[in-house]
Amino acid sequence: MVSTAGSRTLVASVAVDPVGMPLGRIKKVTADGAWALIDVGLIFHRSAVIPLRACRAASGDVHIPWRASTVWSAPKVRWRSDGQLDPSGAAVLLDHYGL
Repeated sequence: MVSTAGSRTLVASVAVDPVGMPLGRIKKVTADGAWALIDVGLIFHRSAVIPLRACRAASGDVHIPWRASTVWSAPKVRWRSDGQLDPSGAAVLLDHYGL
């Protein structure tokens, strides 16, 4: 599990799915360290948000428990100017990721 205190150091780390497939780089982390925005689009530059509480950091990467297809299909949510996710968006994402 990624600690909230250490989550800021994850920016620019590569997110890796359970089979070792790199999904993209972490662009930013919410102010409370609970969520990360990943740039998952190589060609189309799409971003996805993942909850960090189910992830672990190892060898400079962030290992996530979801397959690439789950991350790519995550609903778009609003990232507020205070560095947090919109609460309704967070609830939708938690449901999407089964948490």
